[in-house]
Amino acid sequence: MRRVRRVAHTLGLSLLASLLALPVTAAPSRGFGQEFGRTASSGVLYFDLYNSTGTWSKATDNQIRMGLPWGEAIFSERALGYKHRLQPYLAAYAFAGINTSSREASYLQAGASYLLPLRGVLLNFNPEALREQGSNRLVINGAAFFALRMPRVWGKWQLGGEFSLSDQASNRSSLALGLRWLPREAVTLDIILAANGGSMDTTVIRTPAALRLNLRW
Repeated sequence: MRRVRRVAHTLGLSLLASLLALPVTAAPSRGFGQEFGRTASSGVLYFDLYNSTGTWSKATDNQIRMGLPWGEAIFSERALGYKHRLQPYLAAYAFAGINTSSREASYLQAGASYLLPLRGVLLNFNPEALREQGSNRLVINGAAFFALRMPRVWGKWQLGGEFSLSDQASNRSSLALGLRWLPREAVTLDIILAANGGSMDTTVIRTPAALRLNLRW
């Protein structure tokens, strides 16, 4: 009887740990505005339903991410892409946007991302190359997300910071500082509090500077 109780206790703790870990693993495979070194699980869909970035922070597209056996397909407003999982925390990706309109140029984008998970911290390194309007550009992105201790009923919270550096003087560097909230397994809300690199061409302290809502299906 004692052995049965011990097994039941162990299974209960394992189940509880799994449930507590679900929101973290349910987050999309991106940061506020850069690619993380992971991909969606096979068969999982992520929907960016609301995306207000671009005015105060670095512009990003509304997206649908579909998990595949070796990576994920990414569908956005401007491009189609594929992100391939090379290792558990290393991925490579490419996007292509073809547009015949004179108001918006076609572009090609390729990059790699490496995610380093530490105790309570996620570090990300994301270099990428972009060809647009006949010119080439190299961008170095980096991020750090810190887990915050909150009551369980408030869900999971992370404090995140991102930077983006370009090799061209005509392209401004960008910064973003904010919160990532996972109130439940299928919901992620990014609240960017302070940022620059958007169309306003200024650094702001604003609550919020941008929002991204993502649902997992």
